[in-house]
Amino acid sequence: MRVFAAILLLLVSGAPARAQMAPEEAAPAPGAPADSLPLIKPTDEAPIEPVPEDGAPPEGPLVRGVRIEGLQRIEEDTVRLNLQQGNGVPLQRDLIAEDIRRLYGLGYFEDVRVTTEPAGEGAVRLVYSFEERPIVRSVTFSGNHEIEDEKIQEVIDVPLRSMLDMNRLRRVSDRIKDLYVEKGYNFTQVYAETTRLPNHEVSVHFRIEENLKVSVNRITFIGNDVFSSERLAEIIETKEDGLFSFLTDSGVFKEGSLARDVEMLTNFYLNHGYIKIRVAPPSAYLSPDRKSVSVTYRIEEGPQYFVGDVKLQGELIFDEGKMRRAFQTQPGLPFSRERLGADVQGVSEQYQDVGYAFVSVAPLTDIDDASRIVDLTFDVDKGNLTYINQIRIRGNTKTRDKVIRRELLVVEGQLFDGTQLRRSRERVFALGFFEEVNFSTEPAGTTGDKIDVIIEVKERSTGTLSVGVGFNSLDKFLGIGQVSFGNLLGYGIRLNANAEFGARRQYYTISYTDPHFLDSNWSLGVDVFNSSRQYLEYTQESVGGRINAGYLIFLNTRLYTTYRYEDISYTNFVGGGSDFFRTGATGSLGTSLVRNTKNHPFDPTGGSILSGGVEWADPAFLGDHSFIKYNLNGTWFQHLFLGVVFSTHGEVAWGNSTVGGSLPFTERYFLGGITSLRGYNYRQVGPRLRIPGGSGTDVFQPVEIVQGGNKMAVLNSEITFPILPQAGIKGVLFFDAGNAWAEADPFFADPLRMGAGFGFRWFSPLGPLRFEWGYPINRRPDERPSVFEFSIGTFF
Repeated sequence: MRVFAAILLLLVSGAPARAQMAPEEAAPAPGAPADSLPLIKPTDEAPIEPVPEDGAPPEGPLVRGVRIEGLQRIEEDTVRLNLQQGNGVPLQRDLIAEDIRRLYGLGYFEDVRVTTEPAGEGAVRLVYSFEERPIVRSVTFSGNHEIEDEKIQEVIDVPLRSMLDMNRLRRVSDRIKDLYVEKGYNFTQVYAETTRLPNHEVSVHFRIEENLKVSVNRITFIGNDVFSSERLAEIIETKEDGLFSFLTDSGVFKEGSLARDVEMLTNFYLNHGYIKIRVAPPSAYLSPDRKSVSVTYRIEEGPQYFVGDVKLQGELIFDEGKMRRAFQTQPGLPFSRERLGADVQGVSEQYQDVGYAFVSVAPLTDIDDASRIVDLTFDVDKGNLTYINQIRIRGNTKTRDKVIRRELLVVEGQLFDGTQLRRSRERVFALGFFEEVNFSTEPAGTTGDKIDVIIEVKERSTGTLSVGVGFNSLDKFLGIGQVSFGNLLGYGIRLNANAEFGARRQYYTISYTDPHFLDSNWSLGVDVFNSSRQYLEYTQESVGGRINAGYLIFLNTRLYTTYRYEDISYTNFVGGGSDFFRTGATGSLGTSLVRNTKNHPFDPTGGSILSGGVEWADPAFLGDHSFIKYNLNGTWFQHLFLGVVFSTHGEVAWGNSTVGGSLPFTERYFLGGITSLRGYNYRQVGPRLRIPGGSGTDVFQPVEIVQGGNKMAVLNSEITFPILPQAGIKGVLFFDAGNAWAEADPFFADPLRMGAGFGFRWFSPLGPLRFEWGYPINRRPDERPSVFEFSIGTFF
């Protein structure tokens, strides 16, 4: 605020009686009459008018008129509406001071001046002179190399054609610096620079000076007697610089992590009974070269406390003894805030499941420091029965509301059900269209018995165009191309086109899936494909497609009916061929029942997939073969700890010709490879057939090939664990067992073939990538001691 306003405020607030002013500021405002005088004289003789004893403000001369000067874009009425000092009343300095503050508060002006000029008979005219803020014509930035332009543009909220606001520019500069601090660039500077342009406009430029990341070279804990420094280092977010820090930013100093470290350490001790824990704010010491820091945490552990009595009181509608037995918090255990929170949540959920959305469960503690015992009482206030008023969806800029609503297990008007609401969230997230899905509630109305359900989503990219190169032991190098629309036009429809081509394999497919065909409980899928693959003993060519219709009969359970047509032919037999390899088309009709409770579409940590089905082929379905096949399939996922997940998959299948003889070669079961039995080459496990030699071989020397079986069983078990979570890289350890058997043999006539190994999973933009090394446990002399394979896509 310029000097006239400043002096005015000083006089009103009772500041020192004399105010100094630079000579140039004492001049009348430009354009004012020569005899005009400032409202407050900028001289040593300017007295402070005493406030009357009755507290009324001092009155000045009569005001006859108010003139507004200097406005260019702001309407004069906007100014006049904010003036309390009126025309035709005595001048009051406190009202003018408030007017000036109010006018500055509008955010439109750089300068506001108030002067007076004689208006006759001792009256004065007020003259308000304004200098408007310039208009922002352009906003640019430069100097960013470590953060993408899009990220910086997200935090620059300086609208074009808005008035320049220096406070806003400072806030934007701080937000840009925060982006760098989050990534470890703690000493980045951001300068907001303005350039005056004609027509009272200005250009804004944010100049960024990046600095190198600062690494953490040492972490020290002081005062930890119960837990080792190594154990505490595993708890906190800040990590020492290590071998893989350049990939994950682990080991980079981030100031914001220090406060979270204090919270993590505090929670860790509270969960082990140390309720008197004190963790001081960490100290960070910068090295002289400003390239690294050492961080020190000071801890006061205090004694360990144990749980005494556990009681329930208040409005109890369930059996108290049964509820207490289900508690994680039990007498004699170390006190744990985590277990306490889980029990509060558990009691709340029981009440919410029967309609008490606003139930309050207060854990009351009675601490005996002498015996180090904590007695607990859960005080329950169930509140009123609550009904769902409205369901509102936010954040879905692409996905249609109906795609989300049809996954919900709650509807407007029904009694609140907490479990169904949580399952609804899981179902929405399982669509795979969103990075985040959050459900919350808000009171609706004033009666206290209705709530609104708020669904907030953050959409992820579901369309990809990608190319790459793959490798496996059989096909060697492969070119890979994919165009995918996972949420076509926001309707939840999936459309994919894939191509894989190499020296030994060509595979092309187009697939279309609508999970809610015509907004019904029916799903519809259509696939067409064309492939050619050269195996060790022959070349197989295939063209065909399938139509798949499904119906939701129970929650998470669908019944599918599938028509398949596939024309397969074989050429280039090593042994010259055999009547066993009958070619021709297969036309079949199949049905299957599938129950899917996975908690994530791509990277599940819980749930299962169970299915059973039958497929019947007959010339009546436009094919050449006649057979019937059965399949039972199950996969289970279980989170163990710290991101470690155990999963197991089992499958049993069998089939027979319906016109006598053996199952057609095109439909037989083969094991081996990254999708069935790892450690063995693709389709190289199963019954073998010896056929006469020929076509480049010794005609008297028979050739042995894998003929496949009419029945198979396989079991796959694996443990996945995070390696570089930020990069989406996981490790895997696996054990597989399985085999296939011919018509003449029962299940398990030959022992199971077994393999084990390890690998890596990377959830890349191209899709889930798998790199796995398998080692056969009971291999034959003609089999390789190890097999490396690469593939795109999930296993189970």
